[in-house]
Amino acid sequence: MRLSKIHLHGRTGTFILIIGTTLVYGLLNTYSNRLLLPSAPFIALRPQVVLPFFLGFVCGPWVGFLSGFLGNMIGDGLCGYGVWHFWNWHIANGLYGLLPGLASRLGLQEIRTLQHFVMMESVVVASNIIAVAFAVFADLLWMNIMQFPQSLYSWILPALITNMVLTFVLVPLLLLSVR
Repeated sequence: MRLSKIHLHGRTGTFILIIGTTLVYGLLNTYSNRLLLPSAPFIALRPQVVLPFFLGFVCGPWVGFLSGFLGNMIGDGLCGYGVWHFWNWHIANGLYGLLPGLASRLGLQEIRTLQHFVMMESVVVASNIIAVAFAVFADLLWMNIMQFPQSLYSWILPALITNMVLTFVLVPLLLLSVR
């Protein structure tokens, strides 16, 4: 399966794709933010988190980054959290698309063998870990919203594990759909 299957026609096509997926991601965030995980005060079950990963793989790093970053920002704004209050998590959602896009540009162009599949899934897992680590370290250094060590079990691990499981399962299915 070739990853770069979606062909955009110039900057207009790219702009329309970014705007469309950003709005879809943001609107889905408003609905899924009602599906809070038990004992996790701000963590919801968000299957739409696969969108930035998918767009990063098939459309490139900047389309993936902007869809995750702007989509999360719109979703938080519509939910009443404010558009910039959790800026570290907006950037983390952008990284969900940027890192798979970079992997695609650096050679992960096709998934034809088990080795390619393992590499793609490794990128998905690593992207989750790097993005959540960025959000946590940004909070530690500049924001001080999370209270440690309580936030490890009530915020950080639920976000990481939930997103990792969802993306591990759903990203390959989405990639297969554009075959």
